[in-house]
Amino acid sequence: MMETFVSRLPAVVNNDPEFANVARFFSADILLECGAKQWLVHVRDGRVAGALGAPRFDTPWDFALRAPEDVWERFTRTLPPPLFTDIWALRMRVPEFRWEGNTLLAVRHARAVARMLELLRTCREQSDGRD
Repeated sequence: MMETFVSRLPAVVNNDPEFANVARFFSADILLECGAKQWLVHVRDGRVAGALGAPRFDTPWDFALRAPEDVWERFTRTLPPPLFTDIWALRMRVPEFRWEGNTLLAVRHARAVARMLELLRTCREQSDGRD
């Protein structure tokens, strides 16, 4: 599930005017974890430069967003259930969703991070429509 969404993330995010506007000065390496699977999303100056699947254990990252697969599945629905509508609700009310690492950097660019994760829904819609 998430493999397809994350593989589509660079194209979707880089074509989103809202993300471009809120992420102009945002650069970070973000570890996304879905159950036992991980991806390292490289954001440079407001563009997703790439997404590396299965990064090595010693690959550095700035902050991580970790959750079991069922949490990501509910979050990426077109109409997510209560508490799964945005990352702030997840962070405060869903204990399985964790932020780790340089959370100050994540919060400093909170709108960009939130928009990027919202765009996972678009990736899922594309996946559901094509696959």
